[in-house]
Amino acid sequence: MRRFPLAAAVFLASGCAPELGDVPFACGAGEVCPEGYACQSTVCVREGAAVGPSRPARVTWINAAEMYWMERAGGGAALVVNDGFSPDAHGVYEILVSPDGVASAPKLLLGYGDEMPISSSVVALDDARYAMAMLRFPNVDEDAMTLEILAVEREAPGETSPGIERLYAETEPFLGGVEPPYVGAVAASGAIDVAWTRPSEGGRVEVLRITRNGSVWGKSQVGTQPLPADILPLSGDCVLWRSGRSGEDALTVRVGFETFAIGKVDAAGDLAPPALLDGVPLYAAGDEVLVLRREAYDERAGTYAVSFARMTTGGDVLGEAPGGVLQAALEPYTGTPYEGGALIAPLALEGDASFSTLDVGFWSPGTDAPVRVGRVPRTSGNEIYSARAFAADGKVYVAWTEFHESLMDLWVAVVPFEGGQ
Repeated sequence: MRRFPLAAAVFLASGCAPELGDVPFACGAGEVCPEGYACQSTVCVREGAAVGPSRPARVTWINAAEMYWMERAGGGAALVVNDGFSPDAHGVYEILVSPDGVASAPKLLLGYGDEMPISSSVVALDDARYAMAMLRFPNVDEDAMTLEILAVEREAPGETSPGIERLYAETEPFLGGVEPPYVGAVAASGAIDVAWTRPSEGGRVEVLRITRNGSVWGKSQVGTQPLPADILPLSGDCVLWRSGRSGEDALTVRVGFETFAIGKVDAAGDLAPPALLDGVPLYAAGDEVLVLRREAYDERAGTYAVSFARMTTGGDVLGEAPGGVLQAALEPYTGTPYEGGALIAPLALEGDASFSTLDVGFWSPGTDAPVRVGRVPRTSGNEIYSARAFAADGKVYVAWTEFHESLMDLWVAVVPFEGGQ
């Protein structure tokens, strides 16, 4: 068991009453804290003090794509992350976060030991389960990659392992690669839509829908298009967005790794040929796309200047706005839907390469750049890798990853929603 520092213990035993502050020491789940403090999310927090950023996990690596927020029925939010790299701990984990910022220890939802990393996309179903779209490379004696869609019990009580049901699976010839491309998923009205790339036949992007007929789930529609020439078959990471306040608008798929294309899916499931866009599309709402563009690199500061462009799904520019700077390795990756637009995290900051605060922005169609709706004061100066935001009941929930020596820290914070919608 790791204990709070020996010097502090000696000082307390001497009869002195030092001022330790609200968050004096790191701790682990259930470990000892000084009198008047409780261990919350890896730190000792003074009783009655506001909870600041917490660090639920230190891992080898969490991919930028694989952090997912979902609202909890009783208030607060659930964060699901896929840790595919920590030795002997590969798996998908659930972290429960209260509205006041207290985060639970990660709970294993689906473990896969030391197998090759499995890419995932996780969404909430309306029956107290998660839907997990999982893309895995073959074992030694296989020659096909597998897409499977699982339903996994949410918030299983105590130490109980969650129930898991396999809803759908299909295979694709394995043509090589280091780890599977990311898959994208959304769920609404009893259907699960999944976007993935098939490397065979020169490379295709596919959006399929599975629905339930009685107790059996099956594929009800599918849209397929060849990958654009600039997107290689083994670099077809997918993100799937469903925009609009009703959740019933047409889908938009983003495909690509360093070069990106956008394609719309109509109500019948037909996928339009994806069009290349100049920059990183962060979110699509209707016929508009918010695109992040990296500008000049400052080698001394280790930052990129960035700007925003509002484009049509065909690539025409509707408006432009300056951004700030992003650290060299920082990858916003994608926005998360909110009130007809999207939350963007972290928001690029002007003149603050250290990111002493982590800002969250809200973008809505018709505007050229996000506006700030949340600000998290950071307690660490480590370089940020990626972040994902979520909002509910007047609070902004933020999860982000930072580099810590050869490892990576996962942080969580909850702050008030500032203005906006």
